[in-house]
Amino acid sequence: MNFNEKVFVTCIDATAAPLRSAAVGLMACGLILVSGDLAQAQTQTCQNSYSGQQVVQCQNSVDTLSVFGTLLDAKNAALVAANLQKIIEIYTTSTPEEKNLATINAQGPFVPNYVSGNIWAMVPGASASSISARAYASELPPLVYNLLNDVLSTTYVGQAKDAYAPVDVYGNAYGLYPTTYESIPGDPRPFLVSGEIYNNPWNTTEPGPFPTIPSGEACQQACEWSANASEPSFPSGHTEAGYTTGLLYAVLMPQYYQDLVAAAQDFGYSRNILGVHYPLDIIGGRIIATYNLVQWLSGAYSGSFASEMTIAAEEMQAQLGAAAGAVPYAACASNVVGCMAAGVFPTAAQFTLANQTMVSNLTYDLPYVGSQTDAPIVPENAYLLLQSRFPYLSADQINDVIASTELPSGVPLDDHKTGWARLNLYAAAGGYGAFTHDVTVTMNASSGGFDAIDVWSNNISGPGGLTKLGDGVLILGGDNTYTGGTKVGGGTLALTGSMVGDLSISAGATFLSSGGFIVAQGAKLTNDGTFQSVNASFTSHGAIHNRGTLVSDITNSGLLTNNGTIAGDLTNTGTLKGTGILIGNLASTGVVAPGNSIGTTQVTGSVTFGPGSVYQVEVAANGASDLLVAGGPITLGGTLEFVQTEAAVQPFTSYTILSSATGITGSFGAVVDPFGTAFPFLDVALTNTGTSLSAAVVPDSAAFASFNGTGNQRAVGDALASLPITNGLLQSASLLSAAAAPAAFDLLSGQIYASAATVLQQQSTYVRDAVGARLRQASGPGLAGDPATAALAPGWTPTLWAQAYGGWGSTDASANTAELSRSIGGVVGGIDTTLGDTWRVGLAGGYSQSNYSLDALSSSGGADSYDLSAYAGARFGDLALRFGAAYGWHDLSANRTVVLPGFANALSADYSGNTAQAFGEIAYGLASGPTRIEPFAALSYLQLDLDGFTETGGPAALTSAAQTQDNTFTTLGVRAIQSVALGSGLLTARGSLAWQYAFGELNPQATLAFASGSTPFTVTGAPLGRNAALIGVALDYRASSALSVGVAYSGAVSDVGQDHAVSGRLSLSF
Repeated sequence: MNFNEKVFVTCIDATAAPLRSAAVGLMACGLILVSGDLAQAQTQTCQNSYSGQQVVQCQNSVDTLSVFGTLLDAKNAALVAANLQKIIEIYTTSTPEEKNLATINAQGPFVPNYVSGNIWAMVPGASASSISARAYASELPPLVYNLLNDVLSTTYVGQAKDAYAPVDVYGNAYGLYPTTYESIPGDPRPFLVSGEIYNNPWNTTEPGPFPTIPSGEACQQACEWSANASEPSFPSGHTEAGYTTGLLYAVLMPQYYQDLVAAAQDFGYSRNILGVHYPLDIIGGRIIATYNLVQWLSGAYSGSFASEMTIAAEEMQAQLGAAAGAVPYAACASNVVGCMAAGVFPTAAQFTLANQTMVSNLTYDLPYVGSQTDAPIVPENAYLLLQSRFPYLSADQINDVIASTELPSGVPLDDHKTGWARLNLYAAAGGYGAFTHDVTVTMNASSGGFDAIDVWSNNISGPGGLTKLGDGVLILGGDNTYTGGTKVGGGTLALTGSMVGDLSISAGATFLSSGGFIVAQGAKLTNDGTFQSVNASFTSHGAIHNRGTLVSDITNSGLLTNNGTIAGDLTNTGTLKGTGILIGNLASTGVVAPGNSIGTTQVTGSVTFGPGSVYQVEVAANGASDLLVAGGPITLGGTLEFVQTEAAVQPFTSYTILSSATGITGSFGAVVDPFGTAFPFLDVALTNTGTSLSAAVVPDSAAFASFNGTGNQRAVGDALASLPITNGLLQSASLLSAAAAPAAFDLLSGQIYASAATVLQQQSTYVRDAVGARLRQASGPGLAGDPATAALAPGWTPTLWAQAYGGWGSTDASANTAELSRSIGGVVGGIDTTLGDTWRVGLAGGYSQSNYSLDALSSSGGADSYDLSAYAGARFGDLALRFGAAYGWHDLSANRTVVLPGFANALSADYSGNTAQAFGEIAYGLASGPTRIEPFAALSYLQLDLDGFTETGGPAALTSAAQTQDNTFTTLGVRAIQSVALGSGLLTARGSLAWQYAFGELNPQATLAFASGSTPFTVTGAPLGRNAALIGVALDYRASSALSVGVAYSGAVSDVGQDHAVSGRLSLSF
C-alpha cells in the first residue's frame, strides 16, 4: 500500500535529547500531517480482509474513528500531549488490586464465556456473581454465547489498527523510547514510548483467580507487553470486546444496565493499568463496539439478530429466576414509602457523583477539541441500545433521552457529525437529562419490570414538563430544575431528589417527596390525589390547592386552600383557607380564612392565633358566616378581621365564628369590622361562651359621631349617633356605604329650612326698591324705574301708585350647602301726599309669592308674603332724603324626600314667619346738559323671625325651634337719566350702578332635631352675599300727559349668587 504520507515540521526543538521528548516538542511547535488519501487506505484495508457487503460494514466501522487520523493537526496538540500524560499517571498510580483485575481481564477477551464471566464479575451483587460463575462455566443459555460470538466476530478492530497505523499519530507525537523490542509498528504502545512505564514493570503477587485457566498459563504483564509490542495501539481490541459484551448483556438484562456499562469501562481501564493502551485507545474501542452492536440490533448485519436477542433475554430471565432477574428496587413497588423512609434509594448527591465519575472515566478528563456547544446528535438507531431499558418509552423519546444525556461536543474523537463519541449510555440508562419539550410517560404496573417501577437518576433540566400516567411507580432521584411543571395523572411519582415548578396530582394518583419539593413563590401545587412527605416536612411559599389528601407537617408562607384532608401539623405564616379538615394542630401567625366564600374549616387538634395573626371571617345575611371548628383548645391573639360578602349584612344579626370542644381562651388584640367603606356605620360585638365565640352586628354610634364630612353632615351624624338602636332611621342609616353617606346625610339635614331665611332676606329688597322708586319719582325729575302715579282729584295732593314685578335668582353651592334656586312674583301699591314744600309721606302694601328649591337635596319650599310699609322723603335743593319701614307676614311650606337603604320618607311642614326692616338713603342730584346724575348712599336693617314646626311623613321627620336672623346692608352708587323727544312723546332712558355690602351673620342656621328623639343639631343654609354689584336699566315712553309705558331690569350679582328682576309699568293720570 502506498499511503504517500508526508510530515512537515514547522519548528525544531534542538535541545530535546530523548526521541519522545523531541517528538512532543514537534507537536507543541505545530506539527502538521497531510494525508494523501486516508479514506482510500481504509477502503483498501477492508478489501484486503473481506468481500461483498462486509467491506462496506468494515469501512463504516473504521470510519467512526476517522478523527484519530487528524490528531497530528496543531489544534489537537493539547489532547495528544494529555493522552500520554494520562496513561503515565494511571500506570504509575495503580493499586495492586487494580493490577490483579487488569491481569484477569486480559485473559480471553474474544472467548464468549470467559469475557462474559469477567464482565459480570465486576458487577456488584450476589446475583451478578452467580451469573459470572455460570458464564465462566458456559452454563448460560447457548443462544447468548452464540449471539455474543457473532458480534465479536465483526469487531473490525484489526482493520482499524491497520488503517490508522500508517498515520502513526503516537509515533510522530511521542517518538520511541529505547527498548529491547523490535518490529515496532505505527502507533506504538505506551510502554514503547514512555520510560516511566517501560522502566517500571510489575507482577501481581497473587494473580487471579483465572476461572478455567491454570494460573501458570495466564498471560500477565510481561506476556502482554511481548504479545502486543508488534501490534498498533489504536484502537483497543480488548476494550471493543469488553464493551461489546457489557452492552449486549445490558440489552439482555437491562436491570443491570448501568453496572454493566461501568464494568465495560473498567474492562477497558484495565488495559491502561497494564500499560498497553492509551486513553484514546479505550475511547476508540468503546466507539467502534457501540457502533457495531447497533448495526446488529438494527438488522444491518443479520435480520434475525433482534428477535434472537428477545429469545435470549427470555431464556436468561427464566434461567436466573425472579431474584436475579428483578429490576432494581422491584421490592419497593408495593411499599415506596417504606423504602424511602429506610433510605433504600440513593441520594441525589450520590447519583450526581456517580454520573460525574462516569463522565470522567469516559473522557479521562482529556481536553476537548472544537466547539463544546453544538446541538446534540443522536446516532442512527442508537435508541435500540435502550429499548429494553425503557419499555414504556417510544423510539423518539429514547432518542430524546440519549440527546439529553450525551457528552458535550468536542469530546475526544468527536467527529461533530455522527455522535458516536458523545454517547453516555450510563447516564442515558438513568433517564432523561433534560426536557426540551413536554414529556408524557405511561407506565403500566401489570406489564412488570421497569413498567412497574423505575428510577430516573439524572438531574433533569430544560423548559419542558413531565406528565406521569399509568399505575406504575416512577422515582425522580436527581436534583431537577426543569421548569415546565409536573403532572401526576396516575400511579405514583416519587421524588428522592429535588424538583421545582408547578405540580398537579390527579385523583387516584400519588406523589411522594423526601423533602426535595418546595412550592416556590409563584409556583402552584394542585392535589386531587395524595401528596405525602416521607421523613421530612413540606414547605410552601407559593399556592397549594388541596382537594385530596396531603400527608405531611407543613410550613406555609403562601396560599394554602384546603378542601380535602391534611394529616399533619400546620405552621402558617401565609394564608389558610378552604372547607377541608386538618388532622393535627394549627399554629398561625398569618391569615386563617375558613371556606372558599362562606364555609367551615375543621381542625382536630389545637388552634393558636399568634402575634401578628389574622383570623379572617366572611359574613353574610341571616347569620351565615365562616366558622373554624377545633377539637382541641383555641388560643386567641392577633387580629379578628371581618369581610362582607356580596349578600347584604343585616343589622343585629349574630354570627358564630369559632367553636372548640375544649375551650376558647385569650382575646383578639384588634377587631376589624366587616364593613369597611361598604358599611362604615356598622360594628361588631363579641361574646365568648367558653366553647364558642359569636359576633353580633350593631350600629356604630362612634362612626356616626366621628363622621368626617361637611359641617352639616357632621351635625347630622351627631344627631344620628344619639338615636336608640331600635330606631328605624338609625337602622337604615347604618347600612349606608361610605360613598353614599355624605349625600344621605345632606338629605337628612333639613337644609331647606335654613336656606328659607336667605330667600326671604334676598326678596325683601323688592319692597324697598318699590318705595324708594316712588319717593324718587315724587321728589323731582324721575330717575330709574319710577312708578306711575295718578291724582285722585284735581287739586288734591294725595297720590296713588302701583308697581308689578317678577324676579328669579340662585345661590351657588358650597362645600357645605346645596345650590338654592328661587323665584318671586308680586305687586306693590301705595298712597302718599306732600307735607309742605319739602316733605312727602305715604303708606304702601303688597303681596308676593315665592318658590325656592334645593334640587340636589330633593327639597322645595314656598312662601306667601304680605307687606305693609310707611315711608317719607324730603328734598333740600339738590339734596334728597328718603327712608321708610316695612313689616311682612310669611306663610311658608316645605317638602322633602329622604331615601335611604330600605327606607323612603316624603316629608312636609307648614309654618309662619315675619320680617321687619327699616331703610333710608341720601342722594345728591347733578345736572349736566340733558343728563341728570345722582350719587347716593343707602342703609337698611332687616330682622327675620321664623316660627318652630314639626314635619310629618315618617321617622326622618324633623322638629325645629324658632329661628331669628338680622342683617344690615349698605349701598353706594350712582343713577343717571336722559330724555329725548320721540314723535309727539318723550323717551326716557335710566340706569344705575351700585355696590352693596352686607353686615352680620351671612350663613343662616336652623336648630333642628329628629322628631323621633335625637339631640338637637344646627344646620347651615345657603349664604347671603357679602359683596354685591347692583345694576338697573329702564326705558319709558310717555305718549301723552295721561299715558306712559315702560320696562325695567334690575340685577344683583354677589360673591355667592345672583338675582334678576323684570318689571313692566303702565301709568294713567286722571
